[in-house]
Amino acid sequence: MATGRGITKREIQEIKAAMGMGLGLWYKCPNGHPYKIEDCGRAMVESICNECHARIGGTSHRLRSDNTEARDF
Repeated sequence: MATGRGITKREIQEIKAAMGMGLGLWYKCPNGHPYKIEDCGRAMVESICNECHARIGGTSHRLRSDNTEARDF
């Protein structure tokens, strides 16, 4: 079953297993690509999306306004 991102729930489970899911939270860049912030899961630095090179993350535990929480991850 597709999740709306073009990948299935099974693929999400496989990604989580491959990454050794620990602490952290998942987010989406402005173009919908998922990424994870480790440890407490809150943004402390900005970076670049590996897929589309959009700005991701944030500062001082505040997510950039154009990024969103990936609730389905």
